[in-house]
Amino acid sequence: MDELPSLVADVNARIREIAERSAERASDWEFMCECGCGERVRFGLEEYEGLLAKGLPVVVAGHRPSATARARALQEDAAALRAQAGHQVGRALKGRKPRT
Repeated sequence: MDELPSLVADVNARIREIAERSAERASDWEFMCECGCGERVRFGLEEYEGLLAKGLPVVVAGHRPSATARARALQEDAAALRAQAGHQVGRALKGRKPRT
């Protein structure tokens, strides 16, 4: 069951690919709720892409992503923050003279 939200997200990504190539790109499309309930939600490609850009899952109003999906998102956020911190430390140390 833990893999279901990830599989549904893959299905939604495939729907996006089809929508991008379609003459009906501006239309509303049916995406699957990523909480794992099997329901569908309709909205435009721009709204879907907006959710992706914010790192938000596709869910029907009132639904919540699965605990696994939330944990995965938190892990991705933590990894990004660690990478940013490492970059900033590298920048800070770059201009610093070594201790003697």
